[in-house]
Amino acid sequence: MKSEIYIGLKLFFFISGFLISSFISAQISGEISDEETKEPLAFVNIVYNEKSHGVTTNIDGKFIIPTNAKVQFLKISYVGYELKEIPFEKLSGKKTVFITLKKKTIDLNEVTVLPGENPAHRIIKKVIENRDKNNPEKMTSFSYTSYNKMIFTFNIDDLKPRDTIGSLLDSVKASKDTTRKNKPDSSYIRAKKFLDSQHIMITESVSERKFIFPDKNSEKVLATRISGLQNPSFAMLATQMQSFSFYNELITLYEKVYLNPISKGSPKKYFFQIEDTTFSEKGDTVFVISFRPYKGKNFQGLKGILNINTNGYAIESVKAEPYELSGMVDIRVQQKYEFIDGKQWFPVQLNTDLTFTNIAGQAGKKTMKMIGIGKSYLQDISLNPELNKKEFNSVELSMETEAAAKGEEILKKYRVDSLTAKDRKTYHVIDSIGKKEKLDLKVKLMESFARGAIPWGFVDIDFTKLLQYNEYEGFRIGLGLSTNEKVTKWASLGGFYAASSADKAMKYGGHLQFNLSKDNEVALKASYSQDVLESDGYRFAEDVNLRQSDFYRDFLVAEMDSVEKMDAQFSFRAFQYLKAYFSLSRNYLNVTNHFRYGVSETRADLLDNFVFTEASVKIKYAYNEKFIKFPYGKFSLGTNYPVLWLNFTQGLNLLDGKHEYSKIEAKVGKMFLTKTFGKTFCSLAGGYLFGNVPYTAYYNGRASYNKFSLEAFNSFATMRMNEFISDRFISFFFKQDFGTLLFKTKKFKPEIAFVHNIGFADFKSSNSYFDKPVQTYKKGYYEAGILFNKLLKQMFIGYGAGIFYRYGPYSFSKPEDNFAFKISVTLDM
Repeated sequence: MKSEIYIGLKLFFFISGFLISSFISAQISGEISDEETKEPLAFVNIVYNEKSHGVTTNIDGKFIIPTNAKVQFLKISYVGYELKEIPFEKLSGKKTVFITLKKKTIDLNEVTVLPGENPAHRIIKKVIENRDKNNPEKMTSFSYTSYNKMIFTFNIDDLKPRDTIGSLLDSVKASKDTTRKNKPDSSYIRAKKFLDSQHIMITESVSERKFIFPDKNSEKVLATRISGLQNPSFAMLATQMQSFSFYNELITLYEKVYLNPISKGSPKKYFFQIEDTTFSEKGDTVFVISFRPYKGKNFQGLKGILNINTNGYAIESVKAEPYELSGMVDIRVQQKYEFIDGKQWFPVQLNTDLTFTNIAGQAGKKTMKMIGIGKSYLQDISLNPELNKKEFNSVELSMETEAAAKGEEILKKYRVDSLTAKDRKTYHVIDSIGKKEKLDLKVKLMESFARGAIPWGFVDIDFTKLLQYNEYEGFRIGLGLSTNEKVTKWASLGGFYAASSADKAMKYGGHLQFNLSKDNEVALKASYSQDVLESDGYRFAEDVNLRQSDFYRDFLVAEMDSVEKMDAQFSFRAFQYLKAYFSLSRNYLNVTNHFRYGVSETRADLLDNFVFTEASVKIKYAYNEKFIKFPYGKFSLGTNYPVLWLNFTQGLNLLDGKHEYSKIEAKVGKMFLTKTFGKTFCSLAGGYLFGNVPYTAYYNGRASYNKFSLEAFNSFATMRMNEFISDRFISFFFKQDFGTLLFKTKKFKPEIAFVHNIGFADFKSSNSYFDKPVQTYKKGYYEAGILFNKLLKQMFIGYGAGIFYRYGPYSFSKPEDNFAFKISVTLDM
């Protein structure tokens, strides 16, 4: 009998032990979210046994504990939230658990400084030492496919009452009012019901990226879908919100640049603190380290959490956001890395949270900020594949022609999770609204604006010609039209007409252009115009950059010549980075200023009209310039290298041309981005003329003075318009833009810049051909200034002020005449 009992007990213990071990070894998965907002929490640390073995949640707040793991409990820790422990008993029989964490009140600004070295510094220094080894963009090559999803909605939490004294008093008052007691806010209920059922907008895309060290990069959007739109352009920007990896000296978040907490010397600028320590199944230690700028250190910094794995001291995950939020968009990013093929740490998930501070939805008397939640999942990761360099060109981001039409099949293949009911409803509802409101037409209108045109049937209206201003013409009102792709893609026919208030002259012209190769930008253009042109001016083949202030000088031009021009031009792109324009033109010119040109040294007759026949070439060379290729056009992303511009003009005795001469102008410009000094802008320009020509063909000093005028970089702020003339010159323009690094308070953040400009110019040609003496600045022209930008801000426009001072051999005897006062206007676009 006893033996039967013992056998029975042994069998019971054996079966019980088997069942327990089976449960413990079973795979446990779950999701962790914020207790209040229900938003998933990324990179939460979960320890499940006494050996501190653990896992972390992914970007979606989900986690999986391996089947071979021996689970004794769940200990959940997350910076900014209360520690949570779940005993083994509560896990019994569960394979999926849903866990919420409660926020705790913390003050990261208060730091207790302990004697001795910060223990986090030892870890951070090793991370810095191993940066190049762990940086995927230091590999020979790689490729991957990414699935990208972004939703836009409104933040319902903005409608909730705040725990302020004012809100508490309101709640007390409401509790005394029996008619209002416990009455729900109807606007909040309606808004919540709507936002619980659908998003405002949803975008999906699949893209393929290939990379060869050091800078060969190509990303193609293979598939895309956008709620309410057939136009796929917006989906191309899904991967452009943040830096691909967290290993470069500077990190880019939504076009703003920040000092990386793991850059060289960062322990002197950032405070680091070890928040937690866990162990991976492979025995590697994972340190959870928080970071933020030291108090009193003024730089563009970040705050967040780093999970550092001792396997190579690499980033396993990171959460980061700007330490000081500014601008129209607040951004927070998250990145998760995995050790691919046991060889290389590589990002596998990227998350971007956006808050649009100037876009809000109305709900009763309250507003809700628009938010964007973007997630990218990297798949099919290939390390060091054999890639052909010939497959790469200057286009860094492009889209397949059928990306929108045939996208659904590819999207289904790469979606990490199937679409939710909320996603499907968003597509259904917003697609219907898109058709009804003709959203594609409105997007196309925005795209046309980006190209400087307004589509109107089969023609485009050049809106840059609608209204212009300069000192010579006054206000200029005009209309420019050209045929668009509805007529034909390979040619365009256009013209313009304009009238101005000051000179009372009519301007008009027309052109015919043949687009011979879109990819290589090959075009042949013939044009005729009766217009005005700056006297003694010169221009390079530069596109107008609204983020720079150079183009404001055009408002100040006071001397212009009337020009009847016939021109034939051939342009193309070669060697990826070179854009060239060859032209032959005949110009009949009437001088409108006080200078006249003598017929010869012995004849005193003075003429004011001339014929120039010119053969010219203009070149722009921007090494490693990168582009985004949209369906409607190509836009430059710039380059990290200096840009060279070169002009050469030869005057010919052809087609009634009376003047033989040669002119050459060159310019090199560069913007340097530094870790602690902001942005450095500098440009060097020069020109040389061989031969004697009328005044209008020489060089003025590139002045931009007026008593109170807009600041224009690459010009002399204190030099009077047309004060100098020369046949050779060299100029150096320098601006150090410190941004907010020198001074800022919580509410007042002016951006300070120092400017210094130097120039030399001489006149060696015979000046007996002019009726007035010529003044040069061969001894050197010097000026210095300071700008206080963004003293006031409205949307994306910043208004500021500046003062410049002229010194050196050409300064005025009265000190007050050497000052120039400027208004600065900056555009954040």
